[in-house]
Amino acid sequence: MKRILMIITCVLAVTALSLMSGCSSAGKTGSTGSAGSVSTSESAARLPAEQPGIRGVITKADSTAGNSYILVEENPADSSGSNKASVRIKDQTKIYKRTGSSIEKISESELTVGKQVSVWFDGPVAESYPVQGSASVVLLED
Repeated sequence: MKRILMIITCVLAVTALSLMSGCSSAGKTGSTGSAGSVSTSESAARLPAEQPGIRGVITKADSTAGNSYILVEENPADSSGSNKASVRIKDQTKIYKRTGSSIEKISESELTVGKQVSVWFDGPVAESYPVQGSASVVLLED
């Protein structure tokens, strides 16, 4: 009886750990440096080491009541529903633009519909459709 109880306890523990690992946060980053244009080697230090949470086109930009959001779609022409993310832009969000081999800090106002971006998330991401989360870094691709 003790052996069966031990096996059930182990199975429950493994199941709980598996479920918790699925709720991880994506894209936490540290400091990304100061404003201004930098070279390629320096710019790599500004961007998170991991892949962005989403790359795509801004299809909606909204700033109301002190909250700013962009909707990013990997393939807006895909009628079956490609990856999408509703991205909250916070005061702490780092926003950059890649121009050739350099990256420069830009203002939120440059994040407009039709622009290609890469987004790294900060903290938990709601696994809904579209995915919802706050950005740590947004990179406007040239």
